[in-house]
Amino acid sequence: MEIDFLTEDDAWQALPEREALARWNHPRRGLLLPSHFLDLAQRSGVIGRIDLCILAHALSDLAGWRQQHPDCRISVNLDAADLQDEPLIERLQQMLTTAGDAAEGIEIEITESSLMRDIDQASAMLTRLRRAAPALKVAIDDFGSGYSSLAYLGRLPVTTLKIDRGFTAELGRDSPAGGNPRSARAIIHSIIDLGRSLGLHVVAEGVETAAQAEELCELGCLEAQGFLFSAAVPAATAAKLLDHGTSAIDR
Repeated sequence: MEIDFLTEDDAWQALPEREALARWNHPRRGLLLPSHFLDLAQRSGVIGRIDLCILAHALSDLAGWRQQHPDCRISVNLDAADLQDEPLIERLQQMLTTAGDAAEGIEIEITESSLMRDIDQASAMLTRLRRAAPALKVAIDDFGSGYSSLAYLGRLPVTTLKIDRGFTAELGRDSPAGGNPRSARAIIHSIIDLGRSLGLHVVAEGVETAAQAEELCELGCLEAQGFLFSAAVPAATAAKLLDHGTSAIDR
């Protein structure tokens, strides 16, 4: 298992924030992206082990990076099944507790759909993790993707809303092409207003064009990630990007 890192930008200036993404270096098929193996990992019951591996990598990298960049953060995704697995939650707590200062740079990401499967269990487990690392951040990934979570936001120890990339994809074009850019803009604007009202960070995912970035700025969303800024890169390259203060070395 290999880990790559995707950068996050604030008003299109690089932030010291990265999202850890799993890669499987398959002996025959080469390097596989998560879309090619996560479903299998979930069905076979090993997704929790993968998430623990990613967190371990993130904590190890943070320990070094934060010596030079104390504000550096890494986002790590958790699967819905992790929140139902008591031994795994205990292991996560132990890892965060023993990591010391490095744990302060971790942000846990959980999809909106995962949270809605059992809101009370999710809230209890995330609260336990934040007790283990009080500075831990929690993000709702793919926010706005169709689940009625608004009534539950106040019950969750959430710090960040990440706008579903499906809405971002509708921006920056005049013709619908099967979509609805006007509705997407309205939803994004509503999420931004909601986040501000609740004191949450709002991040747009999947930004791939300058037109999308410009429109997000106009809507008031100043934090984003996507291939417009940088593709996911290995840890060594991510460290160089931190030192350069950019999303891409040739930028």
